[in-house]
Amino acid sequence: MILKTKKNTKRLKASVYAFLFAASAFAQNANPIPQSYENAAMPDSAKNAQLEEVSVTGTRAQPRTKLTTAVPVDVVDMAKLSASAPQVSVADILNYVAPSFSSNKQSIQDGTDHIDPASLRGMGVDQVLVLVNGKRLHQTSLVNFQVGPGRGQVGTDLNTIPTAAIERIEILRDGAAAQYGSDAIAGVINIILKKATKQLQVNVTSGANFTDDASLSLRNKTYDGEYLKADANYGLPIGKNGGFINLTGSYDYRGRTDRTTPYEGTIFKDYNATNADGSYKYDYTKFISAYGATKASATEYFQANGLTGKDITDEELTRRNKTRADYQMIVGQAGLKDYKGYLNLELPLAGKQAILYATAGYNGRNGRSSGYFRLPSHPSRYLPDVYKDGFLPHINSVITDFNTIGGVKGDISGLKWDLSNTFGGNKFMFNIDQSANTTYEKNTKKEFDAGGHAFYQNTTNLDLSKKLDVLEGLNFALGGEFRYENFQLIKGEEQSYNINGNSDSYLFTPKADGTASDANRPGGSQVFPGYSNNLTKTRTSSAVYADAELDVTKKWLVGGAIRFENYSDFGNTTNFKLVTRYRVTDFLSVRFAYNTGFRAPSLHQIYFENTTTQLVNGTLTQVAVLSNQNAGAKALGIPQLKAEQSNGLSGGFTADFGKVTLTTDLYRIGVKDRIVFTDAFSGKSTTGGGTPTENAVYLALKNANADVAQFFVNSINTVTKGLDVVLTYKDKIKGGDFRADLAFTYSKTQQDGEAKTPNLLTKDQVFPTSSKMILETISPVIKGSLGLNYSIDGFTILFRNSYFGEVADPNISGTVNGITEYQISEARVITDLAFSYKFNKYVTATIGSNNLLDIYPTAVNKQKLPDGYDNGRFRFQNAASQFGYNGRFVFARLSLTF
Repeated sequence: MILKTKKNTKRLKASVYAFLFAASAFAQNANPIPQSYENAAMPDSAKNAQLEEVSVTGTRAQPRTKLTTAVPVDVVDMAKLSASAPQVSVADILNYVAPSFSSNKQSIQDGTDHIDPASLRGMGVDQVLVLVNGKRLHQTSLVNFQVGPGRGQVGTDLNTIPTAAIERIEILRDGAAAQYGSDAIAGVINIILKKATKQLQVNVTSGANFTDDASLSLRNKTYDGEYLKADANYGLPIGKNGGFINLTGSYDYRGRTDRTTPYEGTIFKDYNATNADGSYKYDYTKFISAYGATKASATEYFQANGLTGKDITDEELTRRNKTRADYQMIVGQAGLKDYKGYLNLELPLAGKQAILYATAGYNGRNGRSSGYFRLPSHPSRYLPDVYKDGFLPHINSVITDFNTIGGVKGDISGLKWDLSNTFGGNKFMFNIDQSANTTYEKNTKKEFDAGGHAFYQNTTNLDLSKKLDVLEGLNFALGGEFRYENFQLIKGEEQSYNINGNSDSYLFTPKADGTASDANRPGGSQVFPGYSNNLTKTRTSSAVYADAELDVTKKWLVGGAIRFENYSDFGNTTNFKLVTRYRVTDFLSVRFAYNTGFRAPSLHQIYFENTTTQLVNGTLTQVAVLSNQNAGAKALGIPQLKAEQSNGLSGGFTADFGKVTLTTDLYRIGVKDRIVFTDAFSGKSTTGGGTPTENAVYLALKNANADVAQFFVNSINTVTKGLDVVLTYKDKIKGGDFRADLAFTYSKTQQDGEAKTPNLLTKDQVFPTSSKMILETISPVIKGSLGLNYSIDGFTILFRNSYFGEVADPNISGTVNGITEYQISEARVITDLAFSYKFNKYVTATIGSNNLLDIYPTAVNKQKLPDGYDNGRFRFQNAASQFGYNGRFVFARLSLTF
């Protein structure tokens, strides 16, 4: 059951009214009049705009407009949006202009705070394939293992590419594994880089979150999340045959935001008491030794010192001259510094008979986020001799990402050929500070090199295509691909993962029943224990494909593709795709497609292992992510991972009435053997009566310094059903250019049938309610946007309302009258507004706001769901957030063109 909270705010109503008013204005101005598809009397601006929307994704024939493709393709003009939109990163821009796309900043999610997971049609972040100039882009090395979007999955970081380097982005909303290979179950995102020359473009954007949120006023601030972005793009012609080199550099600084309030729970208990001179009233070391040994010794110590474990927070704050604000977390976006550079080059050879091309990009990123405050009232995580008032540990990321493409293409008597090699990688290192390894007591370090992980990918492609004189034209393509992948775990320094065995009372030693006392101190750096082993794993895949598109008549197109692929670690897969489009009238076409697809389990999912600190049932818990190669997994009967298999069916129509264009598409995507993250397992020793299976898990946990373990398993089938509608209106109004874009998507993913479980496990252990909610409710089922853009005499106004449907967070639950209820974040409308003025051909200034009305998600109902509210730590649900919880963002941008 999902708890419905009371609808709020006048600001939301105002935004809804604005949305409806703009929609009404759009409807009144549209006045669609059917015209001939070829001979429509469109204004020049509309014709030019349509030329800009030519797509090369999903077809190996001639480029097509979004209205003549056999499958839906969105064309996003990034060159314009990056100059005028309130959003500043690639993922943020797409989240507001492409309803089928979803991406949001995460908080208290370890490494995921520093990389924004992105998905299509509400499916997995690893079920969308990303291309750069039509070539496969590598994924990150990060596994998203906290409770949130993309849990247990590995995505692709779109924000490694500077917006200033991108001409347009094409989003293919249909399965395309038969054309492009693994991951393209939900669709394909193709990033097309700029080719412009003889023009220097410089953009500087500055802004911050100016919000009415109460948490800022508590810190005597009026804004946070300070933002500065500077980028430059310049192109040079090479030779006289159209060669060019286009260069981009970019720097981003993003400050942290914080939407927490002072901690309302217990900070000090009587065993933390201090004297007037600041000394401790009790010997805390002796207390921990007794408390961590047996219940009897703990009781004896308590009785001997008159302790009861009562809350003495208020009086102890007074003695220490502190306030509750000194002990609060930071829940908000991570701070980031980003350095990016990109090169795009083409050089004709031998009089244009061949073209040499190259792309190279680099991204260096430093991030800073935090975890849970380690309070003095938490015996196992408190070191009074090191941090008298507890501590707030921080995760500092050092991320390096690069991508290179090199190749040569040409045309020999109508045979087009393209030979290329793409090599790229992502390295993610963790540095932890303001932390401690509590098992080292006074000798602990405070800063740790916790190691990290890396992923490298090399892809070689040969593509051949030729147009044949068959009926109205046949384009036939053949190709092959060889891919090498390398995944690494990088060991951290010893104290970042080790347990100091010099004092038995501080060792992590689960009790005989397999559970751990909350006084047992976990080893490793608090907030993020380091990686304890070096690991390198590789694999290869080989593929061949054939692809054909036939214009049977001038009105009827049919096409198909088939692909055979072999992986060195799990075997073969064959997939195909069939498409057709028929022009019913001069302004109306219908289209249908069917495809099968697959997603190979990532090397990360097969071999990743680490121990992290997670909140489990309200308690900070050491959770080990163990690979299926681990003895614990084998004892539980968890099999080796295999590929996910999919089948997709879509159908719709496109309409062109001159000033108005419309695309509507229905789809169904079934996925078999979907890889999920299991629930947390605990073990039991043989001395505690454990079975051999329970003991194997117990030993695996002890070796991993963890309380519980999780595994990857192919367990469920899913079905995703949806509808996408895109309506565009363009016209000249009062001498200016007007454009309206109305887009809507409905995408519902549900479990299909029962979870498949190993014999020794239950369905709830393999696929619990929390995992089901991540699958079905953590992303909006409904999204929509209405964007209005008007330009006249150098002045441009952008107005956009974006609708985000409700989501539910499995982290935030409670029991009401014996029934488990979950907090939802209700639907919201977010308003963007921006004004630009072009002073001359060199200078343009823009001011505006994202979330102009300062809308926030539904606040957590602390009366009904106190565990989720967590004494004020989570005023808003942090895992399931449609648009974040930073409030109003105000910006100014200066654009220079020379």
